[in-house]
Amino acid sequence: MLKIAICDDEMSELTKLNDDINVMSKEFKITCNVDRYMSSTQFLRTMVKSKECPDILYIDIHMPEINGIDLAYELRNKGVESEIIFNSKSKTHILEAFDVGAFNYIVKNETSFHKRKEIFLKACIKTNKKHKNYIMLSFAGESKTIAIKDIKYFVVSGNTVTVHYDSRKTFEFYNSLNRLQDFLYDKAFIRINKFCLINMDFIDGYSCNDLVMKDGRKFHVGRAYKKDSYCRFQLYLQKKEIYKIC
Repeated sequence: MLKIAICDDEMSELTKLNDDINVMSKEFKITCNVDRYMSSTQFLRTMVKSKECPDILYIDIHMPEINGIDLAYELRNKGVESEIIFNSKSKTHILEAFDVGAFNYIVKNETSFHKRKEIFLKACIKTNKKHKNYIMLSFAGESKTIAIKDIKYFVVSGNTVTVHYDSRKTFEFYNSLNRLQDFLYDKAFIRINKFCLINMDFIDGYSCNDLVMKDGRKFHVGRAYKKDSYCRFQLYLQKKEIYKIC
């Protein structure tokens, strides 16, 4: 499900855009949840409290307290990567909009419904592509959405899997390492023994028996996994144009 938010200080505009999104999502068979906010500060308070941001954000520009452009700058400074679509009555801020990485710019009562549908669909497609680069893990009511490129390795102990990511972050959850292996097989991950699934981007050194990660941790390569993991690592090096000289 895609999360969409609309931020506009006019209730009539909130209702109109919400209705448009409902019509478009049904036509394209896209499941989404739409939240509406009548001020930038209300949206920011909700975002900070929930620690979540929508996938797609429609922002009016002319709003009291914090205008739409400044809101977008604040979101980008917080690391928010949502697709921002400005929804304004004027064209005067188009260049500023793209300075903050806006996905598109809609002019109220001027941009055709056909064009708005096109913008909506493209934003949804782009968002879905981004979702494929993340993995959501849950345990005991807590969820973590982690960029796959930031994951160093998974280590299983009993029924618990620990993911090690970023610099020194970890998160424990219940899952099967086999399922994770299947999901991440085409994402530069290799299984080196019964207990470890490794992101090859973080390998510092590799032999048929052991490998050393860039964080210094050393892992033993299980006998049953040697051939497949070593072959895949050599293919990985070739794709990265890294050649071993010995």
